[in-house]
Amino acid sequence: MEDKRWRMAQVARMYFVENLTQQAIAREMHVSRSTVSRLLMEARRENVVSIHINYPWQVDSRLSTRLRKAYSLSTALVLVTEGLSPEEQNQGLGILGFHILKHVLTPGCCVAVAPGSSVAALVDALPPRPDLGCRVADLTGVPPFETPNAAGRLASLLGGVHFPITEPLLAAGPGALEDSLHHPGVREALEQAAEAQVALAGIGSAESWLDALCQAGAITPEEARRALQAGAVAETAGILLTARGEVLSGPLSARLLRLTPEKLREIQLVIATAAGASKVRAIQAALRSGLINILVTDDLTAQGLLKK
Repeated sequence: MEDKRWRMAQVARMYFVENLTQQAIAREMHVSRSTVSRLLMEARRENVVSIHINYPWQVDSRLSTRLRKAYSLSTALVLVTEGLSPEEQNQGLGILGFHILKHVLTPGCCVAVAPGSSVAALVDALPPRPDLGCRVADLTGVPPFETPNAAGRLASLLGGVHFPITEPLLAAGPGALEDSLHHPGVREALEQAAEAQVALAGIGSAESWLDALCQAGAITPEEARRALQAGAVAETAGILLTARGEVLSGPLSARLLRLTPEKLREIQLVIATAAGASKVRAIQAALRSGLINILVTDDLTAQGLLKK
């Protein structure tokens, strides 16, 4: 047995360290090429050889494929989290999102952007591309709580114009929402967003999102309770969703200033970045809604999504 392991080690060193071909190793050791190939496979299987990739942002291709097929997505990328701190995981999700976005941006295109930390992490990973001249439009009004809005920064990186929505996300009532929708700046931003080729959004649990609205004084605890009782489990781009992926209607939804679900669904590529065990149910609802067709997540979250 030790003699065989010695042969495995010799073959592995010649192949991986000395960069000899399998044919050259076969000649050197007076064996067939198929024997060399078998010894290399056994060396990995018996841990005589281990491969360490010195790059932190690795993709689990098998989980990515399973997730894409399970939810009929255009693309799914699953980050391998082993050895990564929470901060590194967030950064990694942004970098994977960047690798998708860089392939779909075209000169003069329009990108619609929702506020949130996951979208901000993606934008932070982008290198400047002022040659593209892309327009960037807000997808929602301004949330009443502090959250990163990366749309302006993205427009600067892409050498384009930012179309902001400066009105509040939550109007005082349906009448106030109509007034906001007729505001020239809001109307222009939403028209640009509706024409976007790409949209960027996060996915969060409805409970956390509604609690943040309560803490900001934008809604009452009773309004939050009614929305949860009505079935709200997820929020993406200012849209509340039920567990079945249906858009939640009702008094609260009637006050939200954002691109309509129908218009968001018409955007060709909607990229969502979201991860975390507490978000599995919300992510699943968003994927069922048909609003999202590209997902960036991590391996633990993907496993949770595939168990459901």
